[in-house]
Amino acid sequence: MESLSIKLMSECTLTDVLQAWNEGFKGYYANVAMTADAFLARMANESLSAEHSVVAFADGVPAGIIVNGFRTIGGERVAWNGGTAVAPEHRRRGVARELLEASFELYRKQQVTLATLEAIEDNVKAIALYKDMGYSVAGSLLIMQRKAGSGEQAANSEEAPHASGATDAAAGMAIATGAAVRYTVRHCRPQEAARLDFYEPLTPWQTQWASVRDGEAVVLCDEEGNAAAYAIFKRVFDAGLAHASTTLYQCAVQAGRPDREALLRRLLGQVLGAEAGLPQRAFNIPADHEAIALLQEAGFETNVSQVYMTRRV
Repeated sequence: MESLSIKLMSECTLTDVLQAWNEGFKGYYANVAMTADAFLARMANESLSAEHSVVAFADGVPAGIIVNGFRTIGGERVAWNGGTAVAPEHRRRGVARELLEASFELYRKQQVTLATLEAIEDNVKAIALYKDMGYSVAGSLLIMQRKAGSGEQAANSEEAPHASGATDAAAGMAIATGAAVRYTVRHCRPQEAARLDFYEPLTPWQTQWASVRDGEAVVLCDEEGNAAAYAIFKRVFDAGLAHASTTLYQCAVQAGRPDREALLRRLLGQVLGAEAGLPQRAFNIPADHEAIALLQEAGFETNVSQVYMTRRV
């Protein structure tokens, strides 16, 4: 029987932490192996805490890891499990369960009341473990992608639906001003969108404004200057400073707006319409979100389906 011990990440060497992560995710659904620089950047960008993340050692060798982050959202202390991984040779030996128990203790010390995570929908064993540990499925999430060059035929079509009699079908997305109200576009930072009274604060962790600080936001305002809709997104630029790709993280319309579809079309056109031939993603969008049909119309396809899980601590 191997000797299992749990240490705080802050007590471990970076080499051991990377080994636990990269070995733990061997054979995973996607390649999430990271270099030291990429790992440290992710820790900083997504509010992950080395002092409150845990690494498992089996006979002194890194065997598994859970990376945890904490934020206060709407006055509630929220935790995020940003990755649970166990090396193949140590799976089915209770390592993940021990890591989760250690994490829950850290959550309690941080006065966390809500624990969250995402899991690949096909990863039925992991989902079963999380349910056994007290999590429940709160929703389904989609990671969608439109490959470079796709949707361009639709972008040039004159048959896209519109509400104002004029069509601006940027990137295959019909852009409408609305039948009765015309909207102006305001570009801003994600944290400015987060100040809107209809901003959705408790979305999946990586779609929250604090995880997209270096991204952008667009807000649609009505004739009286009131915000009616917003989107948060990020453009990636290559070494030559050329726009390489775009990822959409959030889009929302204020409740009660009668022209919701027109607003969503214009939002998505603003985010995804420029340089439509580039790769584009929509990341962890709820499967029941009203924008899903419009994204599919524009040529987006689902790459990954996830479940969003929560647990009261």
